[in-house]
Amino acid sequence: MEVVRGIRRLLLHTVDHPTAVNNYRVIYDGEEVGSIGIQTGLGSQTLWAWGIDCALPRQDFQTDGRGRDREDCMRQFKDAWHKFSRKPERLEEFLTTKRNAKPAAGVMRVTTTPRRGRISTRPLTAS
Repeated sequence: MEVVRGIRRLLLHTVDHPTAVNNYRVIYDGEEVGSIGIQTGLGSQTLWAWGIDCALPRQDFQTDGRGRDREDCMRQFKDAWHKFSRKPERLEEFLTTKRNAKPAAGVMRVTTTPRRGRISTRPLTAS
């Protein structure tokens, strides 16, 4: 895990599955914490979407959404993650829950493979 000025980086991993094209898992501190990818909606319309995994209880800020492309989704995810992880106790509870979770019966855990890129670590400017 790389650390920059005390902040762990969000890493982007490609989902290794024959039907998953342009789908990625977001990794933080060795845990899968979210996803970014193309989803198929009504009428077979495709769209880019992002989300923090099961950020419950519901937060007072957006924890999932849609974007124009992968870069836009990465920016939105990073903004939401900074808000989400701002409270150390919330982050620790989330990571502990993720680490202790066991897949439900019949649910296959998706295997990810490393990708060279990572969610932007450069400072974001107001858009």
